[in-house]
Amino acid sequence: MGGKKSEDGNEIHSGGLHGVHVSGEGAAGIFSSNHIYGNKGAGVMVEGAAKPEFTENEVDGNGVGVSMAGSENKCSVQKNEIHDNQIGCEISDEAEPDINDNVFTANKRAVVAHKGGKGKVSSNVVVGPGVGVEISTGAESEINENEISECDIAISYTNGGAGKATKNELTDNVRGVTVSGKETTECLVVENEISKSKVAAIVASANAAGTISKNTISDNTVGIRVTTGADPTVQENVLEENRVGIEVCDA
Repeated sequence: MGGKKSEDGNEIHSGGLHGVHVSGEGAAGIFSSNHIYGNKGAGVMVEGAAKPEFTENEVDGNGVGVSMAGSENKCSVQKNEIHDNQIGCEISDEAEPDINDNVFTANKRAVVAHKGGKGKVSSNVVVGPGVGVEISTGAESEINENEISECDIAISYTNGGAGKATKNELTDNVRGVTVSGKETTECLVVENEISKSKVAAIVASANAAGTISKNTISDNTVGIRVTTGADPTVQENVLEENRVGIEVCDA
């Protein structure tokens, strides 16, 4: 649906629910060069074992830009401009999409994986002001080689969120990575470059655990902050030119 040139695409907007709805086993197709905006629910809703490809679309001003739910859901979302949505991309119910090479700007939350969502989030550019990538409530996603800046939180693991964040470049955020909640024990924060965080590069709090390893953490107010009963494994990181390297506190 749509075409290789922007003038070949469709304009899909102001829907009472979703702009595009793809569902069921065998539902596929390529959706490209469309402008999908102003829909109350999702600009694009993909459910069940559908395997469509969304590429080079502009998706803005929706409740959720692209929502993917259901086991065996292997949607591909790549090279899109996704901006000014409440949530840019939502992953839930064991969906396993591939979200790569998109530009996310001015979403309240750029990518949210929750309720058992999986998949890969890689090689995207994310610019705030809200949360870059949020992993929660049993979700387990890979977050690799993204550039995330100007967010309140670049990457958030909370309430049992799990998976591996590696080789991301996080700069000019309020907080780089946050790990919080007693059920959050299986996240790996490894080989990232985190700089110029206004509060802290990495914050572990509220009885969380996980592993923080082999990161380069520089020029932050605080490099790693461990607070309120958190007990992460912190090893083989390089912390340089931070106001405080590692801070352990109760508040």
